[in-house]
Amino acid sequence: MRDWPSNTFVGGHVALDFLNTGGGDTKARDVERLASYEDLLSWSTAAGIIDDSEYEALASAAEKSPHTAKRSLTELVIQRESLYRYVSASIDGMPVAELDRRQIEESFHKASAQAQLLASSGQLAEWKIGLKKAGLSLIRFRLDLAASGLITDPASADIRQCEMCSWFFLDSSASKRRRWCSMAVCGNRAKGQRHYHRNRESRM
Repeated sequence: MRDWPSNTFVGGHVALDFLNTGGGDTKARDVERLASYEDLLSWSTAAGIIDDSEYEALASAAEKSPHTAKRSLTELVIQRESLYRYVSASIDGMPVAELDRRQIEESFHKASAQAQLLASSGQLAEWKIGLKKAGLSLIRFRLDLAASGLITDPASADIRQCEMCSWFFLDSSASKRRRWCSMAVCGNRAKGQRHYHRNRESRM
């Protein structure tokens, strides 16, 4: 099972952390962290999308219906990349591809059809999607709702992309000039590259 260290979750929003499950150390989307449904389950647990009991139930269902689980994962990854292109275009001030816009819209409609509006005394109401109704698509539906909430929220104006890699994050800094998804990872890599080039130029 894949480990998900704390520097996996630097997006500031679960939908951005989800987008960041693709991509490696460069701008290329050349690393896939959700290589299996088990990877998806472990990530979703670490991200707080599902709880331990839901993890066990989904793992059991995936074992009984591996083809359904694989199809669900494939659909989710397709949705992730569509959302990635949507967010990329939006923050770059470029037109969003109609195919991606329609994909996200249709996915939201499917997810919202599974949701129930639940409220308790003294708390705000929430849209909830239950395991029994959603089955192996539970994680995708919950992520679809989370993503729709983010891209329609004023906070989406603070989405940035790391200058070193392809990962997104919400810039909550006062200056709105944050450059790296993680100072400990990409920030230090950038410093290392600058140091290398300065030393190389000094020797020429």
